[in-house]
Formats: sequence, structure tokens, C-alpha cells
Amino acid sequence: MLLIKSLCLILAVSALALPVEAAMLTLLKKAEAAAPASSPYAQRISLLLEEFKPAAQKQQLLEKLRHPIVKIPEVSGAGNLTEQDWESAPLITLVDRSYSTPQQPTHVRLLQTRDDLVLEVTCFEPLGSAVVAGATKQDQMDAPAVWTDDSIELFFSESKTTKSPGVQFVINSKGVLLDAKLDQETAMLNPKWNSDARVSARTEPGKWILKISIPLKSLPVSEASSLAMNIYRNRFAGEAMVQTSWAPLVGGKYFQPEEFGTLKLSR
Repeated sequence: MLLIKSLCLILAVSALALPVEAAMLTLLKKAEAAAPASSPYAQRISLLLEEFKPAAQKQQLLEKLRHPIVKIPEVSGAGNLTEQDWESAPLITLVDRSYSTPQQPTHVRLLQTRDDLVLEVTCFEPLGSAVVAGATKQDQMDAPAVWTDDSIELFFSESKTTKSPGVQFVINSKGVLLDAKLDQETAMLNPKWNSDARVSARTEPGKWILKISIPLKSLPVSEASSLAMNIYRNRFAGEAMVQTSWAPLVGGKYFQPEEFGTLKLSR
């Protein structure tokens, strides 16, 4: 009966907001502690825990990677940052849905100038001729929308808990930009908003690279000089789409401020 109740609870957690793996592991551990030692129930729960071990390991990895925090150094350069400037930048590596680094990684470096947050995004790609880049106009939301290209998506929110509007940036490998305000209550985009962000794109053997300069005045920076953010890569070059992100993607929705990482600005 104990085992049956535990399994029923495990099935029920799929409706919860928490990751299913975490809830399942918690329930199995509780069942293990409650079952009489050497009883058939304890033996069955032990078998379930053994079967669940890969999912438990994945959950442990998620907890390790969840809610990352990075401090962004400020440099004096404006439009022309030097390699010496970039050497001081923290390096972010995106992870896939299994919370590991994919075969085609994405590296992001971040710096702050007096006026801008600057990101350099390097997308490693051996299938250069297969990169999808159909969008050609700024703020293109009609097919082919920019997010259906090989692209980078940036989401910013004042904090993980605020209900104030967020902002979204989508940039494809050709440097086509969509910037929009995003209403947290309705999830509606307002592409008429203009961030005055500046984007450049280039291709090198085995990779494509974006440089994105976003005016700080366009970002929802908190009074504590921080903001919640996540970075995603949509990779369509290949047999199947691959999604990667900085803060692990929990569920399928990109705009989840409660799961974002935190940027701490220098001022």
C-alpha cells in the first residue's frame, strides 16, 4: 500500500511547477525511509531508486547549474573594445536540455562600458552551409520569423520575481535583430519598442559570432544594479533543432524570470 501511494503521488507531480524529477526523487526517498527494513516494500522501492538513478543524477546536475550569478566588469572602452578588455570578461557556456555542453558549444563573454552592456557570442558550427538565416528585416515576426533561424535570444527582467515588463532580443547569424518589450502577464511582445541596440555579425571557419551592444538605459536594471537574464541559442543547422541556454531550461518556456541567472553590474 505504501508503494502504491508513493507511485500515485509520483504520477501526480507531473502537474506541479517543480521539475518532475525532483518531486519523484523526494517521494521515493520518503517512501524508502518509511518502509520497514528488508520488507517487500523496501526491496521494491530500492529497485525503483536504482532505475531512477540516471534521472536523480540529472536532477543533481540541474541544481548545481540552476540560478547562476555573474559579475560584469566595467571597462573604459566604448565602441572599440580591445582583446585585453575581453580578457577580463567572464565566460559563459550554454548547456543543453540534459544540462551538459553540446557538441556544438556556445560561448558568451560580457562586459560593461559606461553606457552599454556588451556581449560577444560565439556559436560553434561545423555545418556552416546549413545555418538557417531566412529573416532579413529588423523586428521580423512574420514567416520566416527571426527566432525560426539559427539565432540567439536574450531575455531580461528587473528581477526573478517582478511582474514589470521584460525585454527580449533575438538575433540571427546575419545580425538581423528583433527587440521587443514583453508583458509578463499576457506574454505579448511589443516590437515597436526600440532599444537602440547595435549588432554586428561575422562568420569564421567553424563558427559564427555576434557582438551585441545594448544601452543600459534600455534594460530593466534594478536599484541594486542587477538584473535577471537568460541567453538561449536556437540551432537549426543539423538533423534536429537543439536548444541551449545559460540558466538551465526548465520546462519549455523561454521567458521564466524565476529560473533566470543574475547579472551583477559594476554600478
